[in-house]
Amino acid sequence: MNRELPPTAGHSFAWSDFLLSSPVSLEAKLASFLQVPYVQIESSGTAALTIALEALKRLSSRQTVIVPAYTCPLVALAVKKAGLRLGVCDVSKDGVDFDFSRLESMSGIDTLCIIPTHIGGLSADVQRTRAIAESIGAFVVEDAAQALGSSLGNKRLGTTGDIGIFSLARGKGLTIGEGGFVVAGSEEICQTLRAVGDDLRKPPSVLRETALCVQLLKNYLFCDPGGIARIANEMHCVIELECDRESLSAETAPPEITLAAVSNYRKLVGAGALDRLPDALAANASRARPRVARLAELPGVRVLMERDGEHGSWPFLFLIMPGEEKAMSALEQLSTTKLGVTQLFAVALPDYRYLDYPVPATCTPNAFDVAARAVTITNSHMLTDGDFSRICEILAEIVAG
Repeated sequence: MNRELPPTAGHSFAWSDFLLSSPVSLEAKLASFLQVPYVQIESSGTAALTIALEALKRLSSRQTVIVPAYTCPLVALAVKKAGLRLGVCDVSKDGVDFDFSRLESMSGIDTLCIIPTHIGGLSADVQRTRAIAESIGAFVVEDAAQALGSSLGNKRLGTTGDIGIFSLARGKGLTIGEGGFVVAGSEEICQTLRAVGDDLRKPPSVLRETALCVQLLKNYLFCDPGGIARIANEMHCVIELECDRESLSAETAPPEITLAAVSNYRKLVGAGALDRLPDALAANASRARPRVARLAELPGVRVLMERDGEHGSWPFLFLIMPGEEKAMSALEQLSTTKLGVTQLFAVALPDYRYLDYPVPATCTPNAFDVAARAVTITNSHMLTDGDFSRICEILAEIVAG
């Protein structure tokens, strides 16, 4: 059998989800799950970020949005869509969170917001980011696109900043095919988000909604290694924008960010699936924790792990190899196995030449280094212990070579 595993641990559907058996809306269920007063569904995580930035523009005259240099390129497109300036801050050495000394020095009176990113369902240091933001009167927008269900202490990731952004795209855990949502705690911000959404959002497209509903059904029917191989071009994605090193200089225009309403049908399908998400997250964690401990034993390999008091959503395992050549060798050798080993972001944000956006010519050596050495391994339930052992054996040979 032709077999291929997805690069993330996506949440699966049940047939009952399509029968719209949930009596409670997706918005209400997400608000309860995250313990927030307000949830606003948008057509994608990028659309949710765009709406959030447009809302903050109505609350402040500042213009600069600071993001980590190792993040999804769609974040830059959302900043462009909102007509704001982009500030790119390097990450820490051998890490994916901000270099906080650099963040502090580049934050100032024109900083509208700072966007920490929770990579792989594990927490960025929002408390430290918030301290810097509060000292200059800026907002904090958490990018929790990969972290729905993750928590630190008694708070869900994405709920401790002024605004939180989540994705409901394929590969992000709970999915409605394509979608996202924004949360906030402040009544003023909630009202502004609602007003901006009402002003900018188009009615749902019948054609687009039909296609996405068909895709949801495919995700249910073909949620196995053989099925994934048959529809690999549709399902094989970790982020909404595929990006590999060979295509970085392409002149192709970046995708347009669609600001459109989501059909009630897709939202109700998601509401049904959300009921099973806590069990899926617990299963993700039980698989991931012993596996990251085993990966951490490889000489020179750094693995992203949970902090004290943290419970990650674990869509994938994120490791930084001891050198770019070893990372490329791992990707080349393991890509042929189709066991869900890939890269999250191909390069640091300033190096995406096709973005068609004035990304500042910022010196970000740490982000460049992390991007060159990063490898991700799926945490899907389809990856058996035998499959994982095979990956570890190949990585061990590469590290020792």
